[in-house]
Amino acid sequence: MPRHIVKWAMPWLSRSCERSLDSFGRSFPKTIEFLAIACEALSEVKAEDDPDAALDGFIAFSLGVQNRRKSRMGYSLENHIKAVLDAYDIIDEQGVGTENDHRPDFLFPGIDAYRKASTGDCCLTMLGAKSSCKDRWRQVLAEANKIPRKHLLTLEPSISEPQTDQMKASGLQLVVPQSIHETYAGAQRTWLWSVRGFLSEVLERQERYRSRGL
Repeated sequence: MPRHIVKWAMPWLSRSCERSLDSFGRSFPKTIEFLAIACEALSEVKAEDDPDAALDGFIAFSLGVQNRRKSRMGYSLENHIKAVLDAYDIIDEQGVGTENDHRPDFLFPGIDAYRKASTGDCCLTMLGAKSSCKDRWRQVLAEANKIPRKHLLTLEPSISEPQTDQMKASGLQLVVPQSIHETYAGAQRTWLWSVRGFLSEVLERQERYRSRGL
C-alpha cells in the first residue's frame, strides 16, 4: 500500500478497529495486543516490501486511534520497530544491560555476542529509538561502549543542521523513515539513513556473524 494511501486510509482503519478495541472495555490493550490489531488493520502494508512505509503506517494508525478514543495509547515505538525487525528475521535483544547497566533499546545480534566481542567488532550494532530527539540523543552515546558508531531511529522532522552535525561528530547515525527525509535540508538527506538502509546493514552484519559459526 503506497504511503499516500496509508495516510488517506487512516481514519477508516482507525474506525474499523473500534470493535476490536471495545472488547477491552474501558482499559486499553497491552502494547503487544494493540500491535496485533494494528497489524491486522494494516495487513496490506508489508514490512518486508517497504519497512519505511510500514513504520509510518503503524505510527499513523496508533495516533489515529489515540485521537479518536481520547485515551492512553499503550503503543511504543520500540514495538513497532520490533515488528519490522521480525518481518526481516533479524536477530536482536531489547533492553539488555551492557556496561554500567546501560540498556540500549536494541542490540544486534544480542548480549552473548556482545560480551564475547572485542571493541569495534564489525558484527555488532545497536539502535536507540526516540520518537523525538531534542537533547536526549546524547543518552544513546553512553550505551554499548564496544560499538563506537551508534544508530538512533527517530520520527522527528526538521532537526537543525548544527544538531545533526553534532550527532555526526559524536559517532551517531540518525535513522529516519523515508517519508520524513523531505523535511531535512539537502546536505542532511545525503547523510540520513532510511529504515530500509539500516535493515540492509544489520542483515549484512548478521550474515557475517553467522559465517563465523558461533
